Amino acid sequence: MEALNQTLIVQDCKNNDEPQEARKELVNGLKYISLYARIGIKRMGELERKSCHEAVKKMRS
Repeated sequence: MEALNQTLIVQDCKNNDEPQEARKELVNGLKYISLYARIGIKRMGELERKSCHEAVKKMRS
């Protein structure tokens, strides 16, 4: 039972690491974009779609 518990804990840690790495990449990307455009935040973790869309369009131009 203890071995199964340890296996589940290790698997849970691995599953948690992937979203955390993706979150860090997203934050770094937003920092880069924010150098060129102002992007507002509506709620914690939620972007204003219009501002974000305009910033991406400017970067592609």
